[in-house]
Amino acid sequence: MAINDRQQGNNPVDPVSGSSMTPPTNHKAVYSVLITVIVLLIGAVAYLAMGRKSEQPNNQQTNNIQTLSPTPNPTPNPTPTPIPNPTSTNPTADWKTYSNTQYGFEFKYPSNNETEITQDGGRIRIQNYNPNTDALRLKQNEYYLYVNVVPSDASCLSEISNSKVITSTSNYKVYTGTASEQGGDTGGTVYVLCAVKTGQYPYYSMSVTENSSGTIANNIFSTFKFTK
Repeated sequence: MAINDRQQGNNPVDPVSGSSMTPPTNHKAVYSVLITVIVLLIGAVAYLAMGRKSEQPNNQQTNNIQTLSPTPNPTPNPTPTPIPNPTSTNPTADWKTYSNTQYGFEFKYPSNNETEITQDGGRIRIQNYNPNTDALRLKQNEYYLYVNVVPSDASCLSEISNSKVITSTSNYKVYTGTASEQGGDTGGTVYVLCAVKTGQYPYYSMSVTENSSGTIANNIFSTFKFTK
């Protein structure tokens, strides 16, 4: 029968136990290897899938940040504020004008107060104070003006201290300053103008006494001019 078994292709049988002598196959080990490989493949696929998903939100967030960034508005150029030109005021614009056709000169004097004008030959006196009511003392903005036209070739420059030229032409010069001699019943400070024509006489002397810093006198002097 052993010959028949071999001829039939059956596995050899142990003559003692009568069991098959074919070595047993280890199916559990094979299954374990297959399962391990499958788990590793699944883990690798899951890892790759998670990596891709994590990249997409970051890219999407970056795109959203770029999209939501506000577009800066252009800064408008500030409109320059125009600087107004200072208005020039002429303090003598509304003053009265004294004109002397005999000696050929004129000047302006304040018109805001009652003014008294007297003339005796070449001596002209203009004042806006009354010595009878003002007790011989000048008040603020009061003045005493005296013009003396002297028919002589002498110079009135000797009457002036700290003289300066305020007008100079080819025909005459005008000097101003303070009087060399101060004092008098009216008080205040005496300011002097001396006008001398070139190569001619008389000379023209004007004194203005006021109880201030010379504003009235200087404004009067600035309007003096010859008319012939």
